[in-house]
Amino acid sequence: MTLETESDQAVHVLVVEDDIHIGRLIGLTMPALGMPYRFTNVMSAIEALELWKKETFDLLLTDYNLPGMNGLQLIDSLKKQGITSPMILFTAYDTPELERKARNAGVAAYLSKPFAIDELIETIRMLLPERTPVADRE
Repeated sequence: MTLETESDQAVHVLVVEDDIHIGRLIGLTMPALGMPYRFTNVMSAIEALELWKKETFDLLLTDYNLPGMNGLQLIDSLKKQGITSPMILFTAYDTPELERKARNAGVAAYLSKPFAIDELIETIRMLLPERTPVADRE
């Protein structure tokens, strides 16, 4: 699923979530960022790695529990490739050990499911460089 607003300065967000309903919900909240964006949702870490070979993303949001490769393995793989975009890990399997592993892996934010959409949007805003607000575009 890809959603976008028109702008040369659009923030490109990649969400890796194997639950299509959660991926859609995140996509539907993107206008609340108040900035131009491109949103892409894939269902596996393997898809994300393949897509990242073709495109550049400003932000990664990934679930931990994914088929084949988990979110931390995805983050580790991207970091080994030199990717420096901020990365958010979210999970329904929150434990102190997983949170510690996430911090050690260099995630920019760690969220436990269920998370408040307002919390997600505020976290994204804090991690992204300032862009032209959607309301100010002409």
